[in-house]
Amino acid sequence: VAAATLTAAPSSLTYTATKGAADPAAQTITVSANGTWTVSDNASWLNLSSTSGTGNGSTTATVTTGSLTAGTYTALVTVSAPNATPVSLPVTFTVTAPSPTLTVSPTAVTFSGVQGGTNPASQSVTVTSNSNWTASSSVPWLTLSPSSGNGNGSLVANVTLASAAVGPNQATITVTSGGVTRTAAVTFTVAAATLTAAPSSLTYTATQGAANPAAQTITISANGAWTVSDNASWLSLSRASGSNNGTITASVNTAAATQGPNSTTITVTSGGITRTVNVTL
Repeated sequence: VAAATLTAAPSSLTYTATKGAADPAAQTITVSANGTWTVSDNASWLNLSSTSGTGNGSTTATVTTGSLTAGTYTALVTVSAPNATPVSLPVTFTVTAPSPTLTVSPTAVTFSGVQGGTNPASQSVTVTSNSNWTASSSVPWLTLSPSSGNGNGSLVANVTLASAAVGPNQATITVTSGGVTRTAAVTFTVAAATLTAAPSSLTYTATQGAANPAAQTITISANGAWTVSDNASWLSLSRASGSNNGTITASVNTAAATQGPNSTTITVTSGGITRTVNVTL
């Protein structure tokens, strides 16, 4: 009776793969035996094409990255035969993290506003990445939300008029991922508020008990939002607010006024600027 013989080659297997990329090529284990044999492994990420044979043969060993994180993994393939010493083949599988990719779009963002007015609408910056990323602003008047993310996403950029100076303001959005940095330039132009109201005075004359005098118009020139008010019960305004250039109609009601001279002031405000129109009835 011939003694049992058993060999397997190669003596070890080594695989390398990048997370998210294709799995590495399968490798062949050659078994030389003069009888039946079996082969097994002890790792869920390792698969053998056949687990037994007779005489000379082979099995294919395949590794799958699957949910494995970056790191080095080890396993054993064991080839056994009756009355023969088992052969153990070490398997090493190294999974590397993918090279970081990062882009931001757009790479330039522009805002504009008027001093004392409302903040301009927020704008979105798209982040394309294959890893975790963080975002930061270089100035207090520019805020970002969120300030971090994972994979593809977006961040919202908001600017605050009260924190910016009149004129052009510059800032940088910086996004970093895996040692890669991308930037977006931000320009925020703040115009100084302008406001005029004409005429600067209105005069009405009426006879008690007769018809009210004709309404008069105030022309407002502004580069932002404005409000208008008065403090007399006998004077009414066609509207209390507006934006940019516009007009207001001022009407008087003699029934609410006293006989003789009546006076009040119409106040127009925009961006911290106040203009007044004196009214006499």
